[in-house]
Amino acid sequence: MLFKLKLITQILQVFFATRVCFGNSEKIPLGGIFEQGTVEVQTAFKHALVEHNTEEKQLLAYVDIINTADSFKLSRIICNQFARGVNSMVGVMGSDSFHSFRSYANTFQMPFITPWFPATISKTEGLDFVTKVQPTDLHEAISDTVSHYGWKNAIYMYSTHEGLLRLQSIFEKLEYRNDSLKITIVKKIVGTQEALSILRELEVSKRWSVKYVILDCPTSLAKDIIIRHVRDVHMGRRTYHYLLAGLVFDEPWESSIVEYGAINITGFRIVDPTKQRVKDFLKKWTTLDPMRFPGAGKSSISATAAFMYDSVSILHEAFHHILSYDPLSLQRNSSRMLTCTESSGIDSDLRTVNPFEHGELITREIRKVELEGLSGNIKFTEQGARVGYTLDVIEMSVNSVQVKIGEWKQGEGFMPSSGRRNTKYLNYSRPLKENNKTYIVTSILEEPYLMYRKIEKGEKKPTGNERFEGFCKELADKLAKELNISYELRLVKDDQYGAENPQSPGGWDGMVGELIRQHHDL
Repeated sequence: MLFKLKLITQILQVFFATRVCFGNSEKIPLGGIFEQGTVEVQTAFKHALVEHNTEEKQLLAYVDIINTADSFKLSRIICNQFARGVNSMVGVMGSDSFHSFRSYANTFQMPFITPWFPATISKTEGLDFVTKVQPTDLHEAISDTVSHYGWKNAIYMYSTHEGLLRLQSIFEKLEYRNDSLKITIVKKIVGTQEALSILRELEVSKRWSVKYVILDCPTSLAKDIIIRHVRDVHMGRRTYHYLLAGLVFDEPWESSIVEYGAINITGFRIVDPTKQRVKDFLKKWTTLDPMRFPGAGKSSISATAAFMYDSVSILHEAFHHILSYDPLSLQRNSSRMLTCTESSGIDSDLRTVNPFEHGELITREIRKVELEGLSGNIKFTEQGARVGYTLDVIEMSVNSVQVKIGEWKQGEGFMPSSGRRNTKYLNYSRPLKENNKTYIVTSILEEPYLMYRKIEKGEKKPTGNERFEGFCKELADKLAKELNISYELRLVKDDQYGAENPQSPGGWDGMVGELIRQHHDL
């Protein structure tokens, strides 16, 4: 009976070998491992398979969803994947899971392409079978952008160990020069309140100084910090400049949230929505039903999901090249099937296991691929690191609109856009001055700044702006004359200067609220 079970297992392993043919259709098995909570990335993977597969050649995926960093359970999942005869692995997982999986991939020489990896990844002797689609040197983009702005000091707040390692890489890039950036405060934060507490202390001690903040945390946390910063009446705005460390502007930033435009923000993105390749993809992506394709059905895609889509494109190109050169090059020797056990991935001796016989060939072909993906130009070093890519450097305008102010190119550095102006104070939803427009100016009755003008006996009752007098009225007249514009003076509806009010749209009432909601111009 035991002999029969072993025989059946061997037959199944041969059946799921590198190339599985059903009629004229050739199927290439892949293994996919995703952590729970990565639905958009999984959808990008599934969508990429549909887009790239043809009747003649298909990438056949065996997918496991994991919710554990337990090395024993993970080892069993990996061994099951290897037993299916997969040619390559792809997936996204947490730091602990990644290190276990990488150990198995290198022990068994199994090609593994990933859109994300932890910054703590260590170097290996010999060929590393992990190919990384995400850029590895974002710290260089941060350093060069800081140099472009001329920052001499900054506050560094981070939420993960990866952020601290990135800070170390920034220091190494700047070579600890005496004239280089000085980090005056380094703090690990676990939530919004902790970050704001640090900034409030600075506000008390350095109220009028300009404060530069490098914020290394997930996009959702960065958004919350910025919104609550702006809504805090005790905090300055124009004296702060945030540089967001990750690819945060590949996430959606709603222009309806006025707080984003009230403070200086700079960040990066790698998916350029103006490129035709991305436009064509998003046209299909937006039509997908989010009930069937979680994370899709919107006009943007996150960087990690874009990297996953590109990972499938890379695999498709690599296997196409291998099989076009020699259709039989990936046939397996049945006597060299992978013999994976739960203990063979960690610190194993290659003499005790059967590694994947085509692992080196596939890995090297993956790293020879050059193509234009959603994340721009894709090219790798022989060690599997991304090179030759470009990041857009983005500032947030006063209308909460993302404005590209330059590019950072790997190997070349920061290059500002030609003819760039100070984007923070430009209103990109309309021209700075509109012809034949009457600008609306809001104010409040308060002597001697604005009062109703006293009517002399026998004088006709004044209308429009002539109803008022005072310093604000004279200032408005002077501005209108200098700018050659027309204006209408209106009193604030709730008779308030403006204070933070969660019940009011935009979080503020009074004149401030009316300006935030763009009911008035000045």
